[in-house]
Amino acid sequence: MDKLHDKTVGFVGTGATAVQAIPHLAQWAKKVIVFQRTPSSVDVRGNSVTDLTWWKTMIQEKGPGWQRGCMENFNSFISNDPQVPDVNLVDDAWTRLQTFSALIGSRSSLQPQYLTQMKRLDLRRQERIHHRVEATVTDPATAELLKPWYPSWCKRPCFSDNFLAAFNRPNVSLIDTKGKGVQTVSDRGIVVDGTEYDLDTIIFGTGYSVGSNANVEHVPVIGRGNQTLQQKLGQDGMASLHGIMTFGFPNLFFPAPYQAGATASQVYLLDQLAIHVAYILSRKQTGATQ
Repeated sequence: MDKLHDKTVGFVGTGATAVQAIPHLAQWAKKVIVFQRTPSSVDVRGNSVTDLTWWKTMIQEKGPGWQRGCMENFNSFISNDPQVPDVNLVDDAWTRLQTFSALIGSRSSLQPQYLTQMKRLDLRRQERIHHRVEATVTDPATAELLKPWYPSWCKRPCFSDNFLAAFNRPNVSLIDTKGKGVQTVSDRGIVVDGTEYDLDTIIFGTGYSVGSNANVEHVPVIGRGNQTLQQKLGQDGMASLHGIMTFGFPNLFFPAPYQAGATASQVYLLDQLAIHVAYILSRKQTGATQ
């Protein structure tokens, strides 16, 4: 990145990618211009070095596979489980984000007033996030633009200890597009609301398309009757058994968050779905299913 020392870098986006990349770009580039559509909710990351004594104790006391207990514990807190354990084994900003359960679901979410309760609870968190922005970003105008204005579950929550502070550097500036995004990319750079910004290079941190499991045109998946998965889902919409199988494709498993349980930890989700797939395969081998 030392080759950026004489370059002006345009970064499109202020989401999860930006939170990770911009602090490093700010250290190396001559100038960084950040183009924002919607501000992110950026909480404390607070990573710490793993305590080796604790690590050895967990292995000795819990034995192989003890990590599953941590994942279960994490999921209980992030899902706002009414039977949440007494000890928060992970104890990070994610596990203190109870209101994320409004998106991924909870045993308590069946209550009629659950969403109202979550909105009320989330206001406290958003106030704390706003105060953090104000306390970190020295320019009041920039700080105001970096404050999220929506509930925590409406956009992926972010966690960083150096993203907000990057905007205090003289070589970093923020261009807010008022929710409209950039207007166009020109020969010289990026145009926003009629103003052109000269750039040497552009980085697009604009996310990715979730789409459906059928959006793999270069890898056709063909089922019964020579029907492709893309054709089936395009015709019937997404329909699956627990988010891992769909009718007409008997030997195809696609563990994913589509029509399945959801949580903030994709590792935990895929682990659970893999166990489910293994169970189905074991039942088919014994002739218990058709």
